[in-house]
Amino acid sequence: MFIEIGVLAAGIIPGRLLKDRPGAHKPVARATMLSIYALLFILGAKIGGNQALFESLDELGVQALTLGFLCTMGSGVFARLAAPFFRTPGPNSDHAIKQTGNQTCAQVNKPTDSPTDGQTGKQSGGSALTGSLIILGFFVAGLLLAKSGTLPPDLYSGNLSLYLLWLMLFCVGAGVGFDLGSLLIVRELGLRVLLIPLLTVAGAFAGACLAFPLLDLDLRSCLITSAGLGYYSLASVVVSESCGAAMGSISLIANLFRELFCLLATPLLVRLIGPLGTVAASGAPAMDTCLPVIARSTNERYAIIAIFNGLVLTILVPVLLPLLIG
Repeated sequence: MFIEIGVLAAGIIPGRLLKDRPGAHKPVARATMLSIYALLFILGAKIGGNQALFESLDELGVQALTLGFLCTMGSGVFARLAAPFFRTPGPNSDHAIKQTGNQTCAQVNKPTDSPTDGQTGKQSGGSALTGSLIILGFFVAGLLLAKSGTLPPDLYSGNLSLYLLWLMLFCVGAGVGFDLGSLLIVRELGLRVLLIPLLTVAGAFAGACLAFPLLDLDLRSCLITSAGLGYYSLASVVVSESCGAAMGSISLIANLFRELFCLLATPLLVRLIGPLGTVAASGAPAMDTCLPVIARSTNERYAIIAIFNGLVLTILVPVLLPLLIG
């Protein structure tokens, strides 16, 4: 646990030092995406190379989708409770909030589950969906190649995935260092904005508790899966390294479902649980892949809240997961 958190924290330092250098984020984003592709390929290979795991993939999928749906809706319903606190503007004008949001949208660059160019912010829902499907494709490719015996077992049974995980955590830390300016949104919206990530996490945990009696999983495994908060690339790898490929697969499918579901169903979610609930339901992807559809279905004020919420959850996931696993 401490190694992973230390590697993440170490990456924040160069991110802050290089945040004003033009193009500095690009190699970090590329390294992040390459490590994500490699890690999910290896995770797929671990399942494909294990006959028992491969045969139970349908059961794992049902468990993952149940957890993904309940955790997503739990976050949305819990955040809906905070809606009254956001109905009136804060002490600063909406114009000031809008300007802060525009600057933040331009600076945001979270190299996580975004399309392959590593850019975040104003991307289309179609390109975001394509990026998620590409990542899923690497997982499926690893699974099928290992199942066919094409891959040497040493490729996915050694320490390669651990080293790639450390590389990805370092790059994620650098990405957070680039984006710490997004926390200035708190100054514009006030401390009440902190309610959203807190309720997002609480709602996801509540969804896990609701799923627990329905599934053949212990409560701790359900909570670990819910702590991914839509950040499926990091969550699946951390979970698979510590809890095995089966749990890693459940985490991947559940958190990938969260992102894809919110990408496709955001207009419906806005009507059912309101704009604030929709931001929370999107989880960590609210600040990048889900941001365009949130902005189109709500307004710029909620898009700014989505950026802040996604940033805070991106920082929380690498902390929550080791605590629950440890």
